[in-house]
Amino acid sequence: MTNHNAGNERLKHRYRIWLADSGGYSPDTIDYALTAIHTFETFNR
Repeated sequence: MTNHNAGNERLKHRYRIWLADSGGYSPDTIDYALTAIHTFETFNR
């Protein structure tokens, strides 16, 4: 099992909030963006 970087996890959480509040994106769009980040992280392991 890999260790998670707490700073990166907090940043992703803040990004999700920013997309919803400032960006005005829909929940589906936010999920798509975070899925893309997760896919990228999985690829780079």
